[in-house]
Amino acid sequence: MNCKSLRIISLVLALLTCPFVQAQSSLTNKNLQKECKNTQKLLKKGGWKVYASSQSLESAVIGYYVDMETAGKSASMVFGHSCAGSENMAVSMADAHAKAMAAGMIATDVSDATIQTITNLNNNQDVQTSIEFTSVTRTSVSQLIKGMSPSMRVYRKVKDDNGKEMVEMMVYYLFKLNDQR
Repeated sequence: MNCKSLRIISLVLALLTCPFVQAQSSLTNKNLQKECKNTQKLLKKGGWKVYASSQSLESAVIGYYVDMETAGKSASMVFGHSCAGSENMAVSMADAHAKAMAAGMIATDVSDATIQTITNLNNNQDVQTSIEFTSVTRTSVSQLIKGMSPSMRVYRKVKDDNGKEMVEMMVYYLFKLNDQR
């Protein structure tokens, strides 16, 4: 290789690693930095790869932790996991699993809102009718589930008990329940 080729390769590598370094330095919480590095090591050791992205595993994990730190304590994390014969089936199943978990969290949030409504009724305070409450709740749940997009998807190839190759998928979502109502 000549010097010009080496300079071009160096420039390309510098441009590719720049977002990685910026994201890593934007993690201010030392505990999250440590957890991020441990997660990177575990995923890499387990043979996990980023699904449907040219992003490196390290960059994807850092991006996820930056999102988590930015969202703060008001964010909830849901996780979907699946194992299927193809990548498409595995990602569909993992997404469905994560969204079902989110729906369970929403049900808890709705239950809390229902308790508050009953408390308001018992205290003769102004409340929504049950039809208004149900309508607002359904709309909120629908918008939340429909608007969810994964923060990170990783997969690896594994063998089942019969030796057949399968795709194991993990999908991570971050969302805020209270911002949806």
